[in-house]
Amino acid sequence: MFESKVEELNASVQQADVDYIFQLKEFNIERAIELYDHLIKPLALKQHVTFVQNSFVEQLPLAALAKQNSNIKDKGIVYLVQEHQINFIPSLLSLHRGRSENAKLYSSLAFGSPSLNQQNSDMRIAAKIILTNNQKENIDKINALSSLPYTNDEMKAFATQLKNSKVYSQNKATESNVRQQLRQNSHILSFATHALSVEYPSGKTLSALVLTPEPGTTNIDEGLLTTEDIESMDINTDLVVLSACNTAFSEDGASNDLSGLTSSFIFAGAKNVLVSTSQINDAATAKLMTEFYANIDSGYSKALMAGMKAMINSEEYSHPYYWANFRLIGVE
Repeated sequence: MFESKVEELNASVQQADVDYIFQLKEFNIERAIELYDHLIKPLALKQHVTFVQNSFVEQLPLAALAKQNSNIKDKGIVYLVQEHQINFIPSLLSLHRGRSENAKLYSSLAFGSPSLNQQNSDMRIAAKIILTNNQKENIDKINALSSLPYTNDEMKAFATQLKNSKVYSQNKATESNVRQQLRQNSHILSFATHALSVEYPSGKTLSALVLTPEPGTTNIDEGLLTTEDIESMDINTDLVVLSACNTAFSEDGASNDLSGLTSSFIFAGAKNVLVSTSQINDAATAKLMTEFYANIDSGYSKALMAGMKAMINSEEYSHPYYWANFRLIGVE
């Protein structure tokens, strides 16, 4: 019975079966309040709260749990993220993980808005691509993915707010540039693009980020930065931002914040990873990330809190679908 209530709330946040914004279903406020009263109210939480990840927590949209507003003049609700900074760790052992003291001295890198077709999309959809042994056919499939116009705005905000930053978009958002730039340490590494599942002719399935295909290579998965590619790199960075759909999910579709792309970046050396747990809206995500980068110097969880609060207070993006599907993994 309790699990079904979590599922109901999660479904109203993720909206996995919704294709267009005007189809958004109403957020299940009743379940959000009920679960808050049961799970959060008995606890004496500090402002910054770290949750240990497990199979139950990963299914729970904690940021969207809510309580009734005690202010008589405002009879609305208050979301957990409006009062608390939230981050997640895979285990208590993660608390011992060190952080580079001089990380802010490194350059920050952003890759995204790859050169795809001219058809724009509102969604950074986590699709599935089935590859063949014909590289040209595979590149055609990648190029057929929709362009994401608001990733440009997100990357401009990245360049404006972060000192000593470099942005690689369109024809420069390539795997070779990723590999070349990551030879040096970085403060923040951001990807604003599509994420998808890739099935190879051998039957192997990997998660991948979409980049711009480069001519003159022989890789059948050209234009895709896969989990295997990421794990082969030495990524000494303080934070990786995966601004794409379903970046917290593994290749088998199971939600697990140390699987798939998240696991690969942590394995390669990233200390923190900001991920999504469902499909995300392009315009809304750009707005959330712009606020996130504007507040980045206050700390990652506090910056994410600021981004979510800005969405909650906006007219068009207050529904938890637009912001509650993001979570920070790691110890700042």
